[in-house]
Amino acid sequence: LYGEPDIIVRRLSEAYPVQELMVHADYTPYALHRDQSLRNTSAELGIPFKLYHDSMLCDPEDFMEWCGRREPFKVFTPFYRRWRSYLAERFQP
Repeated sequence: LYGEPDIIVRRLSEAYPVQELMVHADYTPYALHRDQSLRNTSAELGIPFKLYHDSMLCDPEDFMEWCGRREPFKVFTPFYRRWRSYLAERFQP
């Protein structure tokens, strides 16, 4: 299937009994916009929407909140130090 994801979901829901829309979390600007569009479409169609964190060690938003930052790190060493502290405190495999 090709096209805008929200339009594809609408067409699939017309052709099949879609019971739930499950997606893997992605954090690029395009993906955030796409996922919000899919969330809105699924709400309009009455289809439950679930977002799953896939291969990330943690939710990036949780990490940034824990760091007290709003902007991404621009230098690796401060990021690395905070990341190690975060993992030591919160990581649970």
